[in-house]
Amino acid sequence: MFRSFAAKLTILTAALAVIILVMNYLLRFLQSFQDFTWFSLLFFFLVTLVTGYIGFRSFEKTAHGFVSSVNGMMMLKLFLCIIFIIVYVVIAKPHSPVFISSFFFLYLIYTVFEIRELIAAQKILQKQKKDGNH
Repeated sequence: MFRSFAAKLTILTAALAVIILVMNYLLRFLQSFQDFTWFSLLFFFLVTLVTGYIGFRSFEKTAHGFVSSVNGMMMLKLFLCIIFIIVYVVIAKPHSPVFISSFFFLYLIYTVFEIRELIAAQKILQKQKKDGNH
């Protein structure tokens, strides 16, 4: 199941890369922080890959263990996001806070993707367990 997740994540990231490329070309004001947007895309790809791996591994645990793992994943993701933004602000010293809009857009997309995939996988596993019991 994790392989399917990783493949879908790669396709999502490639699609977002194309959208970012087009938007940077069409909307000139986005060019002022396009490097941050590209770094954010890479950051979310890697973080979602890691947290997805943790999430899929947590299916092997009890229901309580799964909930604890998911909560830990979300805390890890938030912590890494805060660090990422602070590092960027300290290094790049952006002139406008508008740069953060692309980051939150990507955060929302990747978080929805991750939650949707974990819920779908959990439903499949529950159906397999139910079918296996009969």
